Amino acid sequence: MTRSLSRAAQPTQAAILLLAFTIFGIYLLSSSWRFPIGEDGRATLATSRSLLARRTLAIDAAFASDEGYGPRAKIGVDGRAYAKAGLGLPIAELPFVATGLLMSKLAGLPEAHTLASVLSLLNPLVSASTAIVVYELCQTVGCSPVAALLTAIAYAFATFAWVYAGVDGTEPLQGLCLAVSLLLLIRYRSERHARLLSGSSVALACAIVTKPANGVLVPALGLYALSAVRARRLSWRETVPVLMRFAVPLAICVLFLSWLNWFRFGSVLETGYEPHAFMNRFLGGIYGLVFSFNKGILFYAPPLVLAPVGLWIMRRSQRREAMLIAVASVTYICLFAKFYNWGGGWSWGPRYLMPIVPLLMMPVARAAATARVWRYAGAGLFIAGLLLNGVGVLVDGDAYHTAIMNVDLTDRTGFVQVGSVVDPSRMVNMPVPPDYVLPEFSEIVGKLWLARVAWDACACDEDTAKCGCRTSQLEKNGQFSSPPWMRHYPQIHPLPPYGSRLINPWIANWIHRSFIGNTPHPTMPVSRPYRAAEQGRVGQMGTRVFIESDELSTIGVILADCLGDVANARADPDSVIPCEIQNPIGTPNAATSRIPRQTMRCGDSSSIAYGNAYSANTDTENTRIVRRSGPESVKAAMGSSHATYHGYSDEA
Repeated sequence: MTRSLSRAAQPTQAAILLLAFTIFGIYLLSSSWRFPIGEDGRATLATSRSLLARRTLAIDAAFASDEGYGPRAKIGVDGRAYAKAGLGLPIAELPFVATGLLMSKLAGLPEAHTLASVLSLLNPLVSASTAIVVYELCQTVGCSPVAALLTAIAYAFATFAWVYAGVDGTEPLQGLCLAVSLLLLIRYRSERHARLLSGSSVALACAIVTKPANGVLVPALGLYALSAVRARRLSWRETVPVLMRFAVPLAICVLFLSWLNWFRFGSVLETGYEPHAFMNRFLGGIYGLVFSFNKGILFYAPPLVLAPVGLWIMRRSQRREAMLIAVASVTYICLFAKFYNWGGGWSWGPRYLMPIVPLLMMPVARAAATARVWRYAGAGLFIAGLLLNGVGVLVDGDAYHTAIMNVDLTDRTGFVQVGSVVDPSRMVNMPVPPDYVLPEFSEIVGKLWLARVAWDACACDEDTAKCGCRTSQLEKNGQFSSPPWMRHYPQIHPLPPYGSRLINPWIANWIHRSFIGNTPHPTMPVSRPYRAAEQGRVGQMGTRVFIESDELSTIGVILADCLGDVANARADPDSVIPCEIQNPIGTPNAATSRIPRQTMRCGDSSSIAYGNAYSANTDTENTRIVRRSGPESVKAAMGSSHATYHGYSDEA
């Protein structure tokens, strides 16, 4: 890792290419090969298919069916639904979607299978490319090729980039765009080719199109570009045309987004997102995003502990680059610290900070390349990050969040305010999820717990929605019955993660299921309740039944601890069955859902209270419903950062 290495020991272009393919291959082995995974991914895919097939951005109105502030789309001025997320990822998905549809047509395979297979390549490819850009960035600040190479490997596997390479979010693409923008901007300072300035601006514009929040980085990058141009000691007449190379792509980006907002929602400032969304406690958000065990970036990307050291070292020879990285990072963190959903929902670590991790790896490399003590520290932090994020990749995140779906600790976690999409003048108190702030519910210890459960020969099948162990029911398994919060909250018992699987990577899941047997001991038999469901009745306490909708191919998982008419319960929230429907897309009617798994739980209140007192609409990422009677049921149900409430809703 020293600069005295011989030229023969330095990585060649072929070695770098081999590294990229190796990272890409490991990412593919780590992938679940499921796509889309969450509601954001479904809305993105729907936008891509709509662009490809109908040349329009409008998508199914079901994505806007939540009448509160949690939908993935909003009804536009023309009465059609438009996804509120940026267009960067839908555009990037277009060739993959076209390939998947063509494969389906030629091979006669279901579109869902071919699209999942092809689209599962996108984020691993983007993340592997980002690792190579990190290698190039580290060399621009004076690191040796070997140090830069090791830093790229650390980024790929010792940070939560490894986890996000296997999901369907926009974070990998944002990170790549920002890293490319910074790389070209730094290279312009030394090489002084105007095309580098233009390329940096285009990459930044792509990041903004992917997620408009990246616009907060324009001042920092713009000031650095100005200083780089001024360093050439040009006259103002010569300086202005050069600066225009950086400004014009960004101006086009702003005009495009303004037109897009006006076209969809009738206002250049209307993005479709929740109004008054930046109401979180600032210092609490800073602590949560940086230092907390639940969502702190220092826990999910341990090598970044060396970033302050590297910035201090860089101040001597790369002062402007150090200032740029520091200002950009602080700006990003401060922005999302105020965001009401700063934790990012059902996500591993601080999802919103993922795009700035490539930038922060530069000072990490600089610190590790400077002194032996920092190299030893870097090696230890690499091992810690590798093990921790290996667990993050191994265990399915949905399984853990499903297990804590019934947790209601708002007396400990508190609330945060956010505006309603339907009525911007109305503020809603949203609960802070326990996995955001309570260490006992951190996803780190949660996934370690489920890893022990899986090691104890237990598994869940996402297709049949059954969970069990090789020799017993899952609920009776000793490991499953001893969650990490049991010491402090013994009254809270985990829910079996029906509809999820414990082991996330496809190959690891296959090996695990082969080891314990392909059919784990089911929690309860399915055949008898299924036949009862076909007749529209559940005649036994505590059974689980599956209901299929012929129109939408929807499977509902019903935990029926009571008697009632299943057909009516599915179709009518005022049904006689005293149960509630947890609907990922936000409609209280399981029969109209387009999500493949639904959960219906019985509670301790009557169906009249459910139908008349409130309707809790939730999304697939954050569903926590606790049944209570009367108007207090609304406050009890507020366990989701994306839930909305009607009827007796709490207004600030």
